[in-house]
Amino acid sequence: MKKTAPLFIILILLTTLAYGQIKFGVRGGLSSSQVRIDKKINLSSIEGASIDELDFKDKNPKLGFHAGGFMQFTFGTFYLQPEALFVLSGGEVEITKIENGQVVGRELASQRFNRLDIPIVGGVKLGPARLGLGPVASFNLKSNDQLKKII
Repeated sequence: MKKTAPLFIILILLTTLAYGQIKFGVRGGLSSSQVRIDKKINLSSIEGASIDELDFKDKNPKLGFHAGGFMQFTFGTFYLQPEALFVLSGGEVEITKIENGQVVGRELASQRFNRLDIPIVGGVKLGPARLGLGPVASFNLKSNDQLKKII
């Protein structure tokens, strides 16, 4: 018992000191995302193609959001902040079908993407401001890509 009491006190002190340097929190927000595309595809060389050309243009942005949590480890003025965020984004693409130089049809393709983003931000506290940067790993969870279906 005499040996475990000091060890127990040291463990409590270390836990108390570490608790002040680790923060947890939630993060969320809205975003406006747009699929960027401006491309023409020539189909006249493909045997059996019913149209000569497809013209793709980005159109309406879609409202998206992100939500998740973070954990921040503080080391003096420096910090390390791993996060996990669920992200919903997307946009619309207008597809113009061209045959013999004439527009024969237009179609809007909606696209939605569900991702898991895992940023790891490292930085420094400068008074009330923070300066941070770091990599982001993105994993595509699900997509509703009408563009693939149309093509």
